[in-house]
Amino acid sequence: MHGFRFDAHQQMTGVVLDTFHVFLCLDGRASIRRSMNDSVELMDLGPGDVLVNPMAMSLRWSSSGAFEVLNIAVHPGYLEEAVRESMRGLVRLRPRALPYAPVPSLVQLGREPHREVSTPGLLGAQRGARAAGERIALHLLRNFVDVERAGHDRTFTPEERLDQPVRVEHLAALVRLGEHHFSRTFRVIFGSARLNGGVQAVRAAGGTGVSWGTLHGAMDSGQIEERVA
Repeated sequence: MHGFRFDAHQQMTGVVLDTFHVFLCLDGRASIRRSMNDSVELMDLGPGDVLVNPMAMSLRWSSSGAFEVLNIAVHPGYLEEAVRESMRGLVRLRPRALPYAPVPSLVQLGREPHREVSTPGLLGAQRGARAAGERIALHLLRNFVDVERAGHDRTFTPEERLDQPVRVEHLAALVRLGEHHFSRTFRVIFGSARLNGGVQAVRAAGGTGVSWGTLHGAMDSGQIEERVA
């Protein structure tokens, strides 16, 4: 969760986000032209308005005016973990390409973390902001995402699959990351974007313990975010 000030800006090269970004407009006004998967829309944002930029879609935008926003990033790994608490087995999240529309319930949710962190001396403000962030994440999950089953309900270890083709969704689920984010992380750690090429490198190294442990250790310690940022 971060605060930003946006002045007139153009992003004409397509950008694919790794996470959902929820923008709560705090001050100022801006006219925005957003292209999402080649569908163009125009919108005017002012104080209290909320804009959701979904992950895994090609986005381009331009804005005129200046406005301050609270940007709340929601990681797909958190959404997938929330889904798996309700649905057993591997799942795949498919964000919906929804056009901008005022959503009063999301506006109210967006104000909560800002109120928590901006009120001087408020006890438990950071904990309250995290709780508000979780409610926003659940709103996105229920209203901005389609959920599909992606495999059988079976627990496995990476070692079981060293002599078989490896699928992205299996390993991403194993370390609780979204598929796109996992692929980038895999490339950083193993030096290859190809899963089976990376697995062959693990075989050539004579085992799996260090490499797979590196992947789990980096994820658990937060190093993954730092290394791919």
